[in-house]
Amino acid sequence: MSLFPYLPPLLEQVTDTANLFSAADVKLIEKEIKRFQRAFPQFHWRVATANLNEHESPSLFAFWLLNVSGLGSDERMENRPWTILLVILRDGSVALAPGYAAEIWLAADRWGKLLAELNRDVRRRNYGPGVRDFIARGALLMGKAWTSANRIVQRKSKRPSFLS
Repeated sequence: MSLFPYLPPLLEQVTDTANLFSAADVKLIEKEIKRFQRAFPQFHWRVATANLNEHESPSLFAFWLLNVSGLGSDERMENRPWTILLVILRDGSVALAPGYAAEIWLAADRWGKLLAELNRDVRRRNYGPGVRDFIARGALLMGKAWTSANRIVQRKSKRPSFLS
C-alpha cells in the first residue's frame, strides 16, 4: 500500500484517469469487451489509464489497483476474481493484472507477446484500435486455452478408474 499512496478510482469498464482515450476509443473498446464477454461471459475486462512516476512499476500498480479499487457501477464482488485489468500509462507502458480465477487462463508468454504489440500501438498513440486488437487477440488465446483444457478433461474422464 505504501508504494502507491493514491486514492484508487472505482474500476469501471473503461477508467481513463490519464485522459488518453477519445469518445470513439471508448466506444471501440467497450464494443470489443462485449464481444469478448459473449464468448467468455465469466471474464470481466477493465481498462484503466494512469500517470505514474518513473520509479513506479506498471505491473505492481496494476496488481495494486485490481486489489484495492472499489467496485465500478456494473461490477459485483464475486466478479473481481474473474476480472482482467489492462493498465495503460501515459508514458506508453502497459501492464496486465488478472484476478486469481482468471489468472490460470492467461499463459504469461503468450499474453506477453500481445502486450508487446499493444505497447507499440500505445507508443504511437493508437489507443482505441490498439486496445480493441489486444482484447480480440486475447479472445483467440482464451479460446485456445479453453479448448486445451477441455481436451485434458476429456482424456482424464476416459481413463479407467481403479478406485471405483
